[in-house]
Amino acid sequence: MNRCLITLPSLTLAQKARSLLQANGIASSVERLSPERAEKGCGWGIVLSCALAQQAVRVLELSNLPYRKLEPLR
Repeated sequence: MNRCLITLPSLTLAQKARSLLQANGIASSVERLSPERAEKGCGWGIVLSCALAQQAVRVLELSNLPYRKLEPLR
């Protein structure tokens, strides 16, 4: 399974995003970003199937939940 990462600026927003996605039937997990992935020192991300990534971004946008970017995990 290909995995994608949606980066968020804080743990609180990552937890809210995970709950929101779960309520919309999208499985995801919260992970702390490595220093090379984190912008401005620290950051958090939601890891999910790339097949559901665009749907997840749409859910976040419709809920006005800010995220930084979407990228595939390698």
